[in-house]
Amino acid sequence: MPAILGNQAQLGWSSDLATSIHDLLDPGSFLAASHPRLHEVLARRYLTSMDPRPMQEVSKCGHLLNGTNRTDSYEYQYQIHAQPQSVAEYGGTLEAATLYHANICSILLTDFVIKGIIGVGTFGVVFLAHKRGDPDKRPYAIKVEPLFTINTSVNPPPNMPPRSPHVAPLYYSQQGRLHYIPIEAYVLLLVDGCDKFPSLDSVYSHQYFSATVMEAHVEQDARTRNSNNEFASVYDWLKPENMFPAFSGAKLLDRKKASLNEIQACKVSSHLFEATAYLQDMHLCNTDLSHSNYLVDEQLNRQARMIDLGLLHFGLRDANFFKERAAYIPFYEKFMTPELAVEFTKSHWLTESERTSSWTVRVDLPHDIRRLTRWQLAAITYELLHGFAPWEEKEWNEQIGGIVNYMDNAVPSPRVRKVLERRGRIINMELPIDEKLSQDCVDALRMMFVKDPQKRPILEEMASFNWFGQWSYHCAEEFQRPVVAESQTTHAGNVL
Repeated sequence: MPAILGNQAQLGWSSDLATSIHDLLDPGSFLAASHPRLHEVLARRYLTSMDPRPMQEVSKCGHLLNGTNRTDSYEYQYQIHAQPQSVAEYGGTLEAATLYHANICSILLTDFVIKGIIGVGTFGVVFLAHKRGDPDKRPYAIKVEPLFTINTSVNPPPNMPPRSPHVAPLYYSQQGRLHYIPIEAYVLLLVDGCDKFPSLDSVYSHQYFSATVMEAHVEQDARTRNSNNEFASVYDWLKPENMFPAFSGAKLLDRKKASLNEIQACKVSSHLFEATAYLQDMHLCNTDLSHSNYLVDEQLNRQARMIDLGLLHFGLRDANFFKERAAYIPFYEKFMTPELAVEFTKSHWLTESERTSSWTVRVDLPHDIRRLTRWQLAAITYELLHGFAPWEEKEWNEQIGGIVNYMDNAVPSPRVRKVLERRGRIINMELPIDEKLSQDCVDALRMMFVKDPQKRPILEEMASFNWFGQWSYHCAEEFQRPVVAESQTTHAGNVL
């Protein structure tokens, strides 16, 4: 690994995926020899992804900056860039999308025709495109984000804390020049053999921005829309009628009403469970599970795909997943656990959590972060079945909204009161479950929502639940995705 990371052990990044993946894939490395099973899983999946493209570069921007080094080169990692990280810091949606588009590698624009915008997230903008000259116009999503070199991450400019690296070098069995790609793109290579994730096509890293190209999953009418938008302005692309939205799980819920029946919800939840298990086999856990971060197609008879893998946690050993403090943000109030709710009964944390919606509160709560992933998966399953979050009041109140609206602009006091009441129910009451659900479903929910974190099932135990997988005994006609109201499409928004 680069000498630039010589102090990684002191900074706690010795087990970070970006600092470990190259050596874990190299069969001759000390790290691979120390973790043989992990090496075998990672190497097999990596080769499965790379073998079909023997003469193709994954990282395709060949521009030499100042006539010397590519952006994805080892040498370029010594650069330090003082630049914003998020869309908001770039001035908002229009300003960021315009700047991101203007900084896309010109080689990418030669290879692809950009038709418009799929969505805008916290850090990136996703454009819709197809390969130039492709008669079928197969859709691709191009996720453009700020690019941070290793030196920018570990030796940041003043007033910025050090962070774990965002890029890692691709592994090739034949020694040659290293090519660094964003760690999320690296993960997409590793999960290429699982149809619960989008497939990576390529990466174009150009100076201050990276563009990750992957298969797109947009609505059929959007794919066939007769448009000639390549030369339209970003302003026009951002108009709601011109967007190419994907159908995320958030659109299956509206005003605390579920759109799916039990067996349909079983299929979506089972696919998310399989995706979570596929990541865990590589010592990865995703603590950013939400209805906005998976996609479903028009018939529900193919796959629910997990997207936005930028917030994964990796550990060489079980101890690496143990955290002394729990991070809390208001948007994830719906994933409140009993142990965190108890901690928030203390006046100090209660004041901190109510201060502002933009702050992350770090609570003294030792925990295994993989438990949070399992709890999020359980909460998503519950909400698909019921239409509202666990322990949330089931009646819709137009003024208060749902639990995800906590700390939004209007009427904050009633919302805070409802949040506190729900936390009390989480601590003191049994989980309310719809009596119309099957016994296997009820049993699964009861086991996943055990209040004592030490008694909650691990992923291997959840795999034995009778309920997961029951959808496979039903015919395909039962899985046509319900038609949703226009309000559901509007409220769900566009996500990465």
